[in-house]
Amino acid sequence: MGRLNEKYKKCSICKKVLCIFVTGIIALFVQSTYCFAEPQNDDKEERVTNEEGINSIISTMLSEPSKTIVDLPEVTKTTYSSDFSWSSDKTLNGILSTESLYFKIPKYWNTKYAIVSIQYSLSQLITDIPATITFSINNKPFYSCKIKYENSGPQIIYAVIPVELLKEGFNNLGVSGYVRLYNDEGCIDDYSGANWINISKNSYARIGYEVENHNNKILYYPYPFISTMDPTAKDTAILVSDKKDNGELSASMILAANLGTKTSEENNLNMGSYSDYRKFNSSNTILVSLTQNLPSEMKEYVSPYTKELNDNGVVLFINDANGNPMLLLVSNKEEGLIECARMISDENRVDQENSNVAMVRIGSADVIKNSTKLNDSSAYTYTIESLTDGGMVFIGPFRQKSDLYLSTLNDYILSSAGKISLKFRYSENLDFTRSLITVYWGETPIASKKLTKERSSGDELTFTIPADVVGTSAGKVSIAFDLEIQDLICTPRQMDMPWAYVTKDSILYLPINTSIVPKFDTLPHPFQKDERFNQVLIVIPDEAKAQELTLAGKMLAIYGKSADPYGNIEVCRGSDCLNSSVNYKDKNIIAVGTPKSNKFISNLNKNLYFKYDESNTKLLSNEKLILSNNYAENVGTMQLLSSPYEEGQAILVLTGAKDSSLEYIDKFIKDEKLTWALKDDCILIDDNLDAKMYRFQKDVEEKVKPSLGKKIIENKQYFLYTLASTSIMFILFLGIVFILVRNKMRNNKDK
Repeated sequence: MGRLNEKYKKCSICKKVLCIFVTGIIALFVQSTYCFAEPQNDDKEERVTNEEGINSIISTMLSEPSKTIVDLPEVTKTTYSSDFSWSSDKTLNGILSTESLYFKIPKYWNTKYAIVSIQYSLSQLITDIPATITFSINNKPFYSCKIKYENSGPQIIYAVIPVELLKEGFNNLGVSGYVRLYNDEGCIDDYSGANWINISKNSYARIGYEVENHNNKILYYPYPFISTMDPTAKDTAILVSDKKDNGELSASMILAANLGTKTSEENNLNMGSYSDYRKFNSSNTILVSLTQNLPSEMKEYVSPYTKELNDNGVVLFINDANGNPMLLLVSNKEEGLIECARMISDENRVDQENSNVAMVRIGSADVIKNSTKLNDSSAYTYTIESLTDGGMVFIGPFRQKSDLYLSTLNDYILSSAGKISLKFRYSENLDFTRSLITVYWGETPIASKKLTKERSSGDELTFTIPADVVGTSAGKVSIAFDLEIQDLICTPRQMDMPWAYVTKDSILYLPINTSIVPKFDTLPHPFQKDERFNQVLIVIPDEAKAQELTLAGKMLAIYGKSADPYGNIEVCRGSDCLNSSVNYKDKNIIAVGTPKSNKFISNLNKNLYFKYDESNTKLLSNEKLILSNNYAENVGTMQLLSSPYEEGQAILVLTGAKDSSLEYIDKFIKDEKLTWALKDDCILIDDNLDAKMYRFQKDVEEKVKPSLGKKIIENKQYFLYTLASTSIMFILFLGIVFILVRNKMRNNKDK
């Protein structure tokens, strides 16, 4: 301050005026930031806060650390164990920083132990200085130890998680780094970027467990049909009766879409008819059948409920003749099968079924299925709680940033209707002239707000998506707090540690731009809308085999991410659609098969990007690619078209000239890593699973630009204040000019 005052005294009259002018502008900016702050919510929010957890973590961090564990701890021997790790390396920067790892404990686990292994590397400056790593579970600290730089290679530490701190469902493992650096004068270099800790993606949390006996209780579903012991569902088959009634197929597709979203790495779920039972050699079976089509050996299980099946469907969890788990979905009516499929796919309803039998009334789902959204904000709406299973905690001075990854945001094209509303609290010991919150769409900042002491106990930031990011893609939304402290001294006290907390009911409404033409980049659009399947019709060959059914089920699972089971999914055969026995023109269609097996595909040939020749034995070349005969005869293709039958609808064709071509598509889409690469609107897949992707349709740009008059009406306060601010700045500018002119005249007079 002394140097600043000395420089200020040396200023000439002109420099003083310029300083005053700049100061005035800054003051106006600060005041405008305050004036445009969102009005404080008068509703008293239920104080579901993690502040006690925050204080507990800080207290543990600053207390005497425990002995560092560098050897793998001895644990109870278990039959099973699962490792959870980060997808990429993480870096803890600055004095205090935290990274979170979320993992889920299923209800059928009997957890025996939990350990953490952290492989890390340190800045070479972290030697004999205060540096610790603190571990917490669900914001409850359980272990803290010292760390220091020892060699150029990675170092490893371990921690034992108390089993009693774990809960069923999602758990949050927090890893917090605390590092202080000293300068030559003995004080801490708070602004140094040299105090970093890099956590390798090879770090993990390992949970050892035994599995509970399901005892044929429905509440355990989807276990054992999919589980951590069989995460790809390779031992599970969804079957329909050999009659393959359309209602049976529709219900089975609902199940396939739901189960397929729960697989990891690969989706190996099989589908077929009851006659395929032995061919699959699956140990777990789900059978969907109308009563009149039920295999004779299954009727004895259903006979006790015959009288109740007129207006109901029944879900039975039994063991088959070999003692393997089998789930039966049976009804006299197609609607009953659909009701059963929706019930068993709804986790909240399954949790209520504590026995091996559940009667499902026809029409019971109507209250949900026929419900209309109260407003558009309920579609594509995410709460912080749904993404993190709680609020978001930020601890420590300076920049603290956390990312929110949304599965349905994968390569989304953002709509101008997007809106974000964050509710948050923060500590009162901040330097409020420099502290703020910033929100990012990908790496692009889209909104920020200055923090104020008056609103520290309950603040809010609500904004619509800026025009410059409308129509762009991003895989994440990030929230950053700049938590600055005045006069941060050498040794921080616990009460000085700044924090911020974003409440769990904060909302992100991020709808997709539905005005664009369909492409794989924007899945689940257009087959999913408002978190439900959007009038989806599966068109299968007249004599559909297990291969086509399985392929359709896997594609539904890709488009079913985050979808509830109450959307509309129907199945029909190709010739039935063309004979108008099914209203297919207003549907989003997924057609599966060869042009010879599926008449619907051959009828659609003129609309395909890569068309078939007259004999339907090979694809034809086009302006994008010249095909060799062998390649054209064997390649599989996925073509996403704008429907020629109804504007705004789409048709996805999964086809190839041979059955083997469909196998290439199946192998490609079952691999989670490969499906992440889906893009454009046409994909060719060969026997090596090499994919060629092409774009045939041009995007329709979304241009929603309000008029100037509308902008002024919607931002009346902003424009009035801007006008006032501009006027004051203009007056200050005139004052400067006047002083400069007068000063020059005075100098000329002296000369």
